[in-house]
Amino acid sequence: MFVAPPEVHQSIIGVTGKDGNDINGYDVVAWSLEQSCLNIERSQPLRVLQGLSHHHRQNTMARFRERYDNLEDVANETDATKGFISAFREKEEQRLTDLYAPASLKTSGVLSVIDSSQKDSDPTVQKLLAIWRSVDLSISAGASMHEEHEREVAHEVEQETQIQRPPHVKAVRRVVDISLRQFVRTGSDLSFQQFTQAHDVVGHTSAKDSIAAELFGHLRVTTDFPRTVDRPQSGYYDSYLRPVNWVLTSKQYAQPANLLLVSQYEVNELFDEIHANSAKVKLHIYEPRVTKSLRAVDLAPPGRTCPSVVGWQSLTQRLRHELHLFAGQLYFNTFEEYRELLTDVISAKSTVQAEQALRFIKAWVAIRRKGQNFWPTHVGQMVNNRTIKEGRAFD
Repeated sequence: MFVAPPEVHQSIIGVTGKDGNDINGYDVVAWSLEQSCLNIERSQPLRVLQGLSHHHRQNTMARFRERYDNLEDVANETDATKGFISAFREKEEQRLTDLYAPASLKTSGVLSVIDSSQKDSDPTVQKLLAIWRSVDLSISAGASMHEEHEREVAHEVEQETQIQRPPHVKAVRRVVDISLRQFVRTGSDLSFQQFTQAHDVVGHTSAKDSIAAELFGHLRVTTDFPRTVDRPQSGYYDSYLRPVNWVLTSKQYAQPANLLLVSQYEVNELFDEIHANSAKVKLHIYEPRVTKSLRAVDLAPPGRTCPSVVGWQSLTQRLRHELHLFAGQLYFNTFEEYRELLTDVISAKSTVQAEQALRFIKAWVAIRRKGQNFWPTHVGQMVNNRTIKEGRAFD
């Protein structure tokens, strides 16, 4: 099977003279061979020029070897150094006349190479000149353009990104704490208070800061959630943090006042118990909004009502702010949400505390993004003290 774009298909029809439906594999191979021959013919002037330039540089090297026993002596003579360099350096810049003037007015470097080689009696040079005279000179401009492209490519620097993975660390054994089973069965606040506060997780990272206790005061985590690997050599768990995808809330209150973050393993082990005790606790599926096109879990599509979104919207704005920040969400749903976060988390503090909060959020989100750039996002603009204006930024 041969797959080709329409312009190639039309080219094959033009070469073979057949109808489009009668083309077979032999026609495709014949077209490929003809294109190869045409490409060689188009490149012939360029090959002649490269051959003559090589011969010229070779003769220059031979003259300098005859004059100097050691080519390092050339560096001691200024005139010799300039002559040596100019003999090998190709002319990179082009005048406007050389680029855009009519052919009769151009002082092309191609003609100078040909003219300077006319008096050379070397058989290879004469053979190259004979080839030059036999080809269609109208395609020499295309050869020059191809040569210019080769020069541009030659100056490109190829860069290969090397990703430095975190060091290998032994994974810890997974367990389901008895306190979690009790909370699933009862949903009581007393059971909830036994869990670790979320800001303790921050304390084991390089972003540890006392202000985390204020920003994540209503979030708690299970025993298994922060436990992923043995203590790394650096002492920080930045590269081994678990993403926030599962959240438990109690149904014992009209409006939950706290959130419990659980791991995938715990959800898998206790899923049947959670389902059986659905009157006591509620399991939420969560995903932070890290791209602008991704719809947040607490925002319903226009004109639609989603039960899951209603469940998220039953939480207070403060709870959702804490959850979004802890999970590393990068975009706000509305301008009002952005202003509420500034008022609730930052503006209510002193100038020193506000700056401290922004520095912490910047460091924490950087850990959550694992080295990915987030400066163009809403949170990236906020932590860099740039005001987000209402309008297209939230469209």
